[in-house]
Amino acid sequence: RIEVNPSPLDGKRAAEILVALHSCAPLLGSCTVENTQRLEQGLRHLVEGTNADRGAILIAEEGGWLCRSAWSRGGTPMRGFVLSHTIQSEVMQSRRAVISLDTTEDARFLDRRSVVGDEIRSVIAAPIPVQDGIGGILYIDRLDGDNRPFGNEELWATGIAAGVVGAGLSVGEELHELSAGREELVRTVIDSIPIIGNSE
Repeated sequence: RIEVNPSPLDGKRAAEILVALHSCAPLLGSCTVENTQRLEQGLRHLVEGTNADRGAILIAEEGGWLCRSAWSRGGTPMRGFVLSHTIQSEVMQSRRAVISLDTTEDARFLDRRSVVGDEIRSVIAAPIPVQDGIGGILYIDRLDGDNRPFGNEELWATGIAAGVVGAGLSVGEELHELSAGREELVRTVIDSIPIIGNSE
């Protein structure tokens, strides 16, 4: 079971977050692992709507984590983005969206160069649920230049957005399986019932 902490939300900020979710949800929900263009567009809407500095979507593949999409408001290239092992472990163990208001004061990130070295100030990471469990992690952060920490509204939005990504990936996987099953059925019919004909 994947949960988002239920907490009181600020009405004005929650309304802004709902607008952001309205923009990003159709994009995030219609993506596939093979086609990441809509995934990147949806991530950009989420990062902008939550006033984050950076965002990334990592998908679990063959025992590792592959960054399928990453975007930075500052234009800093994020190719090869690697998620902090501390954050990854926290999400996988809790199976819920996690937040750090200030990584410099958070005991979970003491002596963690992957966070402090990047000058990350505030972090949210949420599990992406799929049929078999957790299929990925949706990550956003704010850097040192922005002293405003994330709040409950951003935590809630990231958890919801991660659920939308998971739903899209699950549907895409089901469609892929159905297509493969149909092709196998056609091959079986052709092999077992050969068509014999004669035509000029």
